[in-house]
Amino acid sequence: MNRPGLKKVSVVVGAVLIILGIGWGVYVLSGDSGGEKVVLPLQFITARNNAAVVSKEIVDLANDTNRALKRAILLDSRDNYSQMLYLFDDARKTNKEAYTKAFTLSQELQSLAESLSGISNLRTQRLAYDAVGTELSLVSEFIAYTRSVNEFLDTLTYATPDEIQASTKKAEGLLFDISGGARKINELNATFLEKMGEFDKSIQ
Repeated sequence: MNRPGLKKVSVVVGAVLIILGIGWGVYVLSGDSGGEKVVLPLQFITARNNAAVVSKEIVDLANDTNRALKRAILLDSRDNYSQMLYLFDDARKTNKEAYTKAFTLSQELQSLAESLSGISNLRTQRLAYDAVGTELSLVSEFIAYTRSVNEFLDTLTYATPDEIQASTKKAEGLLFDISGGARKINELNATFLEKMGEFDKSIQ
C-alpha cells in the first residue's frame, strides 16, 4: 500500500474536520432551537446509511486481518513456512481492501458533514456532529492500524524461516500494537452506533 494512498485519506479527513469545526462554531454561536420538527436532508440520510455499512465492513476486515496475523505468528516458521506465508498474504489482501473502504468512508463522512447544516434543530445537529467526529476518529485509528500491519508484514513476509524465528520478539510487539488498534476500531464503531442511537431518539 503506497504512501500517497494514505495521504489521500488524510486529506479528506482534514477537509471533514474543517467542515465540522465551522459547523460546531455556528452551533455554539446560535444557541438552542429545541422543540421544532426535525427534517433530515436526503444527503444526510444517504451518507449516514452508506457510512454505517462501510464502517462495519472496515471493522470486519480489520478483525479478519488481526485473526490471520495471530494465527501466523503462532506457527513454527520452520515447519509451517508455506502456511505462514499464505496467512501473511491473506492479511495483506484484507488490509488493502479495508484501506480502500476507509477512503470510501472518509468520502461518505465528508458528504455527511456537509449535509448537517440542513438540520435546523441545533441539538439534533450537535448529536450528528459528535457521531461524525467519532467516525473520523475511527478512520484516523485505521490509518495508524494500517501502518502497523504493513510494518509487521514487511518485517516477516520476505524473511527466511530462520530470520522469522530471529524476529519473533519484534513481531510479537508489532502484533500487540495491531491487536490494540483492532480493539480501538471496534470500540469507536460501537461508540458511533451509540451516538447515532441518541440522534435517532432526538428526532422521535
